[in-house]
Amino acid sequence: MSEREINMGQSVSGILLWINERWAGLGVVLSILGALLAYLLFDVSLLNPLRQIAASQADYKDKQVQRKIQKEQRTAIKEMISRQLKLGNTFLNSGRYKSAALQFRKVLDLENMNHKAHHGILKTEVFAMMEGDYRPGIVEQQINFILAEAPDDPHGLLLMGNMYMQLRDLDKAGEQYEKALKKDPDVSEACFALGTIFEQREELDQAMAMYLRAVKLSRWNENYLNNLGSLQVRTGAYAAAARTLETVLKLDHRYLLPYCEIVRAYMMMGDLVKASDYLIKLSHQINDEKTAELPQNAPPWFFQGEKGPVLLNTFDEKKYYISRKLTMILSLMGKPADPIPLPELKATIDMGKKIEIDALIAWNRDRLCEKNSRYHCISR
Repeated sequence: MSEREINMGQSVSGILLWINERWAGLGVVLSILGALLAYLLFDVSLLNPLRQIAASQADYKDKQVQRKIQKEQRTAIKEMISRQLKLGNTFLNSGRYKSAALQFRKVLDLENMNHKAHHGILKTEVFAMMEGDYRPGIVEQQINFILAEAPDDPHGLLLMGNMYMQLRDLDKAGEQYEKALKKDPDVSEACFALGTIFEQREELDQAMAMYLRAVKLSRWNENYLNNLGSLQVRTGAYAAAARTLETVLKLDHRYLLPYCEIVRAYMMMGDLVKASDYLIKLSHQINDEKTAELPQNAPPWFFQGEKGPVLLNTFDEKKYYISRKLTMILSLMGKPADPIPLPELKATIDMGKKIEIDALIAWNRDRLCEKNSRYHCISR
């Protein structure tokens, strides 16, 4: 073996020995170099598995957050639907059908297949039909449809009672209202309707109790307050009647009938100044066509006369009543009626109705004079 070969062998042996002594460190270095080359050349990293685990955990947390948010949203929607259904039924209880329909439609905006909301809309449509183009055959079928699903539905029973009231069957109407209240004592419309039945039967104590109960359930309802005030006048509670009716006019100063009732209250208290002031306001209001056309002013006016009830159906009959009553009050006060803007009649009133109204006014005057001797009345 030549010296050169011997030297090369020794060099290789030395290198191998050096590598053997440092193999662990070299392994680490080579691994790092390999990882760097892999990252640079092939975008492969030793940290990729860790990154994938971290990304999976983040995605899982995001989904958990989304599920929590969705659950909270579903809960909030359910609570909103529950509140709006309850509010809609509360409006139905007190005869606020348009407001009830609005609440039920809000429910359908959130859940378009909500059965209770569709049921509520149907009820409001029947109520509206009974106040407008009333057709008993159609109305009865719709009410039966409501009661077929829920025989003790308080609003279905209330509707059935209203139908019998339209047909002037007070006994059957009263039975339905009683059933409605038995199912839900908060149906103030049933209380109010029973009050009107009792008043028509001259059972005034029971009527008063029902009107007061209706007002307690719905204290800002103008119809309830007006009937209560009117009955307070009939029963001689004039000061209480004036307070009740003033509340009505604060709620709706364009509601015409309460003016008539408050005039009666102040007349019987002997305060003709206030009575005439309210009559003059009423005269201005009824001459305003927009006010006269309001829904609350469409129903007939009912007054109790000496020989029975007097019903004023047309606006000309109502205007004639106002004109005659104002003239009577001003004459008792010693004032001429000429400067006062009396209601303008648009048509000729039946002579029989004029006689009936004149008799009512004369009876009101006689009652006033009997109670207040300072007013001089010429006997009829």
